[in-house]
Amino acid sequence: MKKTFLIALALATSLIGTENTKWDYKNKENGPHRWDKLHKDFEVCKSGKSQSPINIEHYYHTQDKTDLQFKYAASKPKAVFFTHHTLKASFEPTNHINYRGHDYVLDNVHFHAPMEFLINNKTRPLSAHFVHKDAKGRLLVLAIGFEERKENPNLNPILEG
Repeated sequence: MKKTFLIALALATSLIGTENTKWDYKNKENGPHRWDKLHKDFEVCKSGKSQSPINIEHYYHTQDKTDLQFKYAASKPKAVFFTHHTLKASFEPTNHINYRGHDYVLDNVHFHAPMEFLINNKTRPLSAHFVHKDAKGRLLVLAIGFEERKENPNLNPILEG
């Protein structure tokens, strides 16, 4: 059975061997239990207070549809590349999110397998992070978890990029 997210994961995994991996999730020398020792910037990993996966137990729901407005058009990525641990697609600044009157431009979409967070103690095999930036460089990230199925045609522009 063909599973679209596995194609992206297989591509990403095949590229991992071509880089010097400094950290990972499985390796005994570079795995999560040793992240704090790999680099001084990773020392915060030792405390365990701000690490993934976080569990989102509640969500904000509003009938006011003006809180979050999407200004997206069908578009293909300008570039698709592998960045150390993830497949990443960058876009021209044509897609926007307006959140409570503040405009954010879509910068990139990248993927995590498995999803890096939990919703009501449940995870998903894949998530996409839609990273948006405002004029001052502040971020708004929309994270979406994917269910496993045969194919997801919405991912085709990125996979074919």
